[in-house]
Amino acid sequence: DLDTRLDLDSVVVRQTRPRESDGRWGHAVEIQAGARLFGTKARFENNQGGSLWVFGSGSSAAAQDVWIGPTLELDCEHPATPCAFDALGHGVGAYRGGEVQLLRFRLIEAAGCGAHVASGGQLDFEFGALSGHDAAVCL
Repeated sequence: DLDTRLDLDSVVVRQTRPRESDGRWGHAVEIQAGARLFGTKARFENNQGGSLWVFGSGSSAAAQDVWIGPTLELDCEHPATPCAFDALGHGVGAYRGGEVQLLRFRLIEAAGCGAHVASGGQLDFEFGALSGHDAAVCL
């Protein structure tokens, strides 16, 4: 909800993995339902499924001095993994009105898109670099 806030300062989120029971999740950080993230000097590396995803109107992430990647895809061998979408390994995602703002960032080596925006999501990137992706940004 709108009162939910996460502040990150000088934080590393590394090697998240999906649940063993169904092969889902694994994202480093997922913001939804109007929650907000504020971060500085954060690093997200070797996370499975996604690194920084924001879903829904009113949900947002604003971060500066950020390193994201590599981001790995989920293991599609698990019978319950929804490989059609969730397994793609996008570094940053903004969906259904979610907003992501990154200032001074590096977004590297995502298995899927470096950044993915769909269904009314918004991305605002300033002073950064995207490298080592098959597609840097997917709309």
